[in-house]
Amino acid sequence: MSCSVCLNEFKLEPVEKQPYTLPCTHSFHFDCIKESAKECGQSCPNCRQKYKDMASEAKLNMQLAGKIEKNENEQIQIFIKDFDGKSTAMFVNPTDSEKKFHAMVSAMSGISIAELRLTTGTKNINAEGVRMLHELNIHKHSSVTILLRLKGGIHCIL
Repeated sequence: MSCSVCLNEFKLEPVEKQPYTLPCTHSFHFDCIKESAKECGQSCPNCRQKYKDMASEAKLNMQLAGKIEKNENEQIQIFIKDFDGKSTAMFVNPTDSEKKFHAMVSAMSGISIAELRLTTGTKNINAEGVRMLHELNIHKHSSVTILLRLKGGIHCIL
C-alpha cells in the first residue's frame, strides 16, 4: 500500500505519511496531495478529476490506516536456507530493516555479520541497508539464502 505520487509506503507515523483519500477514491500522502495541487492544479494525479480545493476534500482513510496498523504488527514466517541446504523457519516483521534482519540471522546462524551475505531471489539484502523486508518482496513463506562473504582475491605465483 503506497502513495501513487511518491511511491513510498503509507505509515501511521508521522501524519504526513498517513493515507488520505480524495472523493474519487484515490489515496495519497497528505503532503503529496498539497504538492500535486501546487504543481498540477486542483485535480487528482491519477484520474484528473477536478476539485475546488484538493487538500480540504481529502479525508484520512481510516480503513486503510487500520490495514497498515495490522500489517505493521503482524509477523510472518519465512525460511532461511543455509549453505548445507537445510531450511530453518523464522518469524519476522515485514517492516524490519535489512540491518535488523541481518542481525537476527547472524544471531540465529552463529555467523558474524561481516561474513554473512543474504539473498532473496536476485536481490542482495544489504547488512547496512535501511529498506524494509516487504520492500524487498520478502513476504509470507519467502526463502532467504545464506551465503558466506569470501575475502581475498586472486593470488598469482610467478
